[in-house]
Amino acid sequence: MRFQSGGKTARHKRMTTILVIALTFFFLRAPTILAADTLLVVNSALNMLTAPLWVAEERGYFHKYGLDVDTIYIPSGTLGMQALLSGETKILAADGSSVVNARLRGAPVKIFIGMVNFYPNPFFSSPEIKSYADLRGKKIAVTRIGSSSYTATVMLMKKLGLEEGRDYTILQLGSTQNRLAALTKGMIQGTTLSAPESVIARKAGMKVLVSGTELAKLGITIQHQCADVMESSLHNEFGRN
Repeated sequence: MRFQSGGKTARHKRMTTILVIALTFFFLRAPTILAADTLLVVNSALNMLTAPLWVAEERGYFHKYGLDVDTIYIPSGTLGMQALLSGETKILAADGSSVVNARLRGAPVKIFIGMVNFYPNPFFSSPEIKSYADLRGKKIAVTRIGSSSYTATVMLMKKLGLEEGRDYTILQLGSTQNRLAALTKGMIQGTTLSAPESVIARKAGMKVLVSGTELAKLGITIQHQCADVMESSLHNEFGRN
């Protein structure tokens, strides 16, 4: 996998280093987790924001520090959380919204490292959408209800004076790839997209209705990417609730 040079490369190196150190520290303090032959880590997105996890695996950083780690992609933080709660995985790299929603339902999960503490993905619309008001009566896609894309989209629309259900319809279409296809085919009129799909969308003539920078200015700040674990693991090995 190739990455852009300059600031983005340096940022990804820092994120990869932080991720490997955090996981190493956690595993060394949690020998019961290390008992398994391979530790499965689930991630809920295929984009540059989760690249540090792939880099750590593909470049052998986990092996370098004595960790036997395998990663698997599940196209939604909500579905990834289900895998964590069922015991299919010990660690989930996903959005903060999934953790909050799970906690509100009484699930014993916690965030042990935050990787991306803002929502960076621009909101795209089909070319005929000229202003925010044009989204009234339209279809907007997210991965799943409760995901970071859903939370950020609802927050954004409220900032723009639009209410879910009343002014627009939410569709759950899954992965970024699915939502890009739906947008370019006219099945939906808006969605958030991350790279590389955001680049493809621009080349296809889709419109950046709200950029990542504008999202930050509007106050759309959430825990977008983090690493989650069952609370029992943290409590037993670290002695905290």
